[in-house]
Amino acid sequence: MLAWVACTSPGEGTEPTGRVTESTMPAPTGETGSVKTCIEGVQLGTGVKAFVPLSEGDVLPLVFGSQGSYHLPLAFRGCVLDDKVTTNVRGTVVSDQQVVVQINVPHRWIVEDDCCGVFLDVFGFLFSIEPDWKATDLIGEAVDLELQTTSGGVTYSDSVRIEVGPELQGTSTP
Repeated sequence: MLAWVACTSPGEGTEPTGRVTESTMPAPTGETGSVKTCIEGVQLGTGVKAFVPLSEGDVLPLVFGSQGSYHLPLAFRGCVLDDKVTTNVRGTVVSDQQVVVQINVPHRWIVEDDCCGVFLDVFGFLFSIEPDWKATDLIGEAVDLELQTTSGGVTYSDSVRIEVGPELQGTSTP
């Protein structure tokens, strides 16, 4: 588990299958400041060296990889979850409901802080069953990304609608 003694469990009314959010609680009696509350959950993002959360409407560039195919640069954050999990991501084009990303990634979290871990530099490979389809056709399209991770018998999920941006020039991703 990624929970440490300094963490507390989610409070009453906290949705266990929702998006990870930052939250604080009052410090124990006699102390000043606040203590971070660890909230169970997952979050979609991007990033190679650090996690960058994705928000509705963010533009995510196409990346042409060294193996000759395009992908979206993804990352995941998980808080208070098992150390080793499998994360599933599905990407669906809003305009025609075509699935263009489908990945199933077993992984371990890299510790980010007292509550959360991240999995960075994930390739959301793009594909289609359409014979004349090209990944570059997605530029400017809205894509719904959905993430699911199961930990301790509970399934956590997150979703975000992004716009596919122009191809990232060069070899590095955000």
